[in-house]
Amino acid sequence: MDRYNYDAGWPIFNTPPETQEQTLVKLDYTINENHRVEYIYQDTQDINYREYDRPASNYVFSAHYYVYPIDRQKILSLILVI
Repeated sequence: MDRYNYDAGWPIFNTPPETQEQTLVKLDYTINENHRVEYIYQDTQDINYREYDRPASNYVFSAHYYVYPIDRQKILSLILVI
């Protein structure tokens, strides 16, 4: 580390775990016999690890991976006439 000012981390032999959190909210309300409101909210948050390159050997250090966050939101609001 002193010569190149780079820390390769510790050796790992399998990929780090991926995590995911999901939230789903669905509201459905009948205004009257002919009208209805529907609201859907969905949020997905992922944290997964990507490789900087493809190693030729079986020895991979922790600095070989970087965090790739994924955040997706989806909102749907409908007024339905029956």
